[in-house]
Amino acid sequence: KHGIRAEYVTARNSKITPSIKMTPSEATRRIEKFRKGDINVIVATSVIEEGLDVPEANVVISYDCLKDTVELAQRFGRARQKESSLTLMTERRDRPLAVLKDAKKLQDNIIKEFDPVQTQKTLMSRQQSQLDR
Repeated sequence: KHGIRAEYVTARNSKITPSIKMTPSEATRRIEKFRKGDINVIVATSVIEEGLDVPEANVVISYDCLKDTVELAQRFGRARQKESSLTLMTERRDRPLAVLKDAKKLQDNIIKEFDPVQTQKTLMSRQQSQLDR
């Protein structure tokens, strides 16, 4: 079994991943596959920090900010193998999260308000103006 064999785990009604639905039994099944070595990468929301024991994990990469020292301890507890590591990703100073969120909102509004019929009419009108010159 070579290469990356990955699955993901989310909470049942996660606000972080509302479009991804997962039952508790499916999450348990995927964690069991990880424990048995059928998969070797498990991507998870913070659901895996509390209440789910995955001692087989040897690398944890965390993408969200820590709220408190309890969360830090829980994340360290996820990677308990002798040769394990914990990587905490942080926000880039040159790309503050607020700026990225604003850009995402702008992009979402452009997509939401896009009218292909009106766009086509505008393009045709511009082409006609250029031809009339």
